[in-house]
Amino acid sequence: MASGYLYSRGQSTPTSEIVEIPFQTLPPTRPASNGKQKTSEAYDSAAFQSPLLRASSGSPERPAWGWPRMPRPLRRGTWETVFSLIGDIILICSWLTVAAFAIGIAKSGGVAKSDLALSEELLSQARIIAPTLFPILFAATIGRCLRLVAMYRVEQGERLGVLDQLQGSQSFVATLITAVTLRGTTFLTILLVVTWALSPLGGQASFRSFYWQGNMTETAIVYPYLSANNTENVIAASSDRATYLAQANALFSAVLIGTRDSTDSPMDVWGNVKIPSLAAVAKTRQADPDGWFELGSSGVNTTEYSSLIGLPVGMGEATNASTRFSLETSYWTLDCPWLGKTVDRPAKEISEVMPYNYSLTAGSALQVWTDRRLGIGSEGSAEWPNRARRVAFRIDDWDPIIIECTIQTEYVETEITCQKTACGANKIRKSKLPRPSPNITTLDYEVTPQSPYFMNLVTAVPGRNARPSGLSGFIDTLLFGVPTNDGAGLNITIANPRRYGELLAQALNTYWLANVGMDWVTGQRSGNYSSEVQSRQGTTVRFEQAAGAIWTEEPIFTYSKAWLALLFIAVLVALGACVANVVLSSYLVRSPHLLMNFTTMARDSPFVQAPPGGSALSDFDRSNMMRNARVRYGDVAAGEPIGRIAIGTIGNRRGSGGRVAPLDKSRMYD
Repeated sequence: MASGYLYSRGQSTPTSEIVEIPFQTLPPTRPASNGKQKTSEAYDSAAFQSPLLRASSGSPERPAWGWPRMPRPLRRGTWETVFSLIGDIILICSWLTVAAFAIGIAKSGGVAKSDLALSEELLSQARIIAPTLFPILFAATIGRCLRLVAMYRVEQGERLGVLDQLQGSQSFVATLITAVTLRGTTFLTILLVVTWALSPLGGQASFRSFYWQGNMTETAIVYPYLSANNTENVIAASSDRATYLAQANALFSAVLIGTRDSTDSPMDVWGNVKIPSLAAVAKTRQADPDGWFELGSSGVNTTEYSSLIGLPVGMGEATNASTRFSLETSYWTLDCPWLGKTVDRPAKEISEVMPYNYSLTAGSALQVWTDRRLGIGSEGSAEWPNRARRVAFRIDDWDPIIIECTIQTEYVETEITCQKTACGANKIRKSKLPRPSPNITTLDYEVTPQSPYFMNLVTAVPGRNARPSGLSGFIDTLLFGVPTNDGAGLNITIANPRRYGELLAQALNTYWLANVGMDWVTGQRSGNYSSEVQSRQGTTVRFEQAAGAIWTEEPIFTYSKAWLALLFIAVLVALGACVANVVLSSYLVRSPHLLMNFTTMARDSPFVQAPPGGSALSDFDRSNMMRNARVRYGDVAAGEPIGRIAIGTIGNRRGSGGRVAPLDKSRMYD
């Protein structure tokens, strides 16, 4: 071929660079109207007006605004450069933030929550956002990098298989589909699969790389608690006695009529810890070698508590910690061998039962007698309690009853465990400390002829003739269930007297704590737990000390080495891709950008009507300028015996197909 230039679409090409193309690859020709073979394109581009061409009166068609009218050097448009730069900056900053977050996790391992530089709110938000945001950032970064690498390689000259694999690997699934489509597995395939696998794994790593690990810190503590041996604080005769009694009696009545859930609870309604009855617990449990009876997680029920009012404990700052401590306390026990109706054994015969016949009360609903006077005298004297004190109770019921008992003091050690503010007895045993004889009770410290305690109790359990009092009604309900209104069929005498005595002792202990610790039981004096405190009555209230420990759980920030390493790998790969994007787009890739979409497929196609030139336009510009051009993937040789499938422009009006016909399954195509 002679040297020279071949002009096509307004551009010249040296003939030395022209490569002959076999005839079979050229578009088919169609006969001219004069019967001669026309050597131009079979596609009649003049059949309709291209949307990229506009005509003015008296002037030929010329390109639309923005289409280059003359050759120009390779350069990018300003908006494309700015857009690319902003995108790269956003991606780099995003990955640097993720890298800083990963470094912060690595440096914070083993740090307590209170000393952690990273805020808990930041970590919580990161766990929510990271698994979603990470794959999006990764896809934007790696996808752009693979497109730029494909552009660079196609400029340098590369096999179509490699280019198709790079361009088709825009996600993990797309990479697998492309590998199957190309029917081969190469090192590049494996590299792309591993790279895209970092997308979901990195998202999970950002979620699973750190966690909180519980760390218990033990601190020795001493808690003050109300001493059960506060004889001086029993409400005594004073100008304000009626007021104090009304409050104490209200506490007692509230407990007796409380729901079964509240009486079964290890704490009373005011948050005080109930002390179990050692004798009741020993009936259903075995002691360990140290004498402890484990109560278990289920605790005990209503009838197994020594009192339905708990011991007030000044826990203070331990309200938000796990606590365990042991306290020593005491309560009354009653051993009652005999129970009967007063009609069977009249009160006048009490003297035969108890030779000393000391009356402790003067009430009608409740009467109490004992066999010796109050006070113990001196040790070794004839009045020293070498045996248990005998007491008898006359209690109003449907038929008034009388019960004979011996009363003693039980000294116990109870281990209390608390989870924050929820406390309960964990185990109990007989006290190992030196204690007075169990025959000595608080009655032996009273010096008045009649017991102030029992006199107060009379006011708390008023009753009517042939009707149960609040005290007897409470016991009857636990023994027999809720009775009928008239008490028909309720025979109290069939009850086990010792069982009746246990419930009576529980009621007596309950009222004792209501008397001696009224202000602390209800929390009115919760902040005042000194060793000795003046009560509102002017008496001295004593407190004892319980030794124990607080377990404060302060979470420790911990990270998983495997997940954090995976996160670092994913971040480093993404940052490397960001750097590659900047280098490729700014320095290495010189050609106009190809979007690898339909605009790319229409580039320089002989079947797509476009103005001359424009080969230096990137697909960003071409896609914008050609957005109104209608194309069809169809038969561009509709008038020929053998069809040819390609993309070509069609008419501007719907239904106007130009020379690109729809495909026909019955037609043959080359």
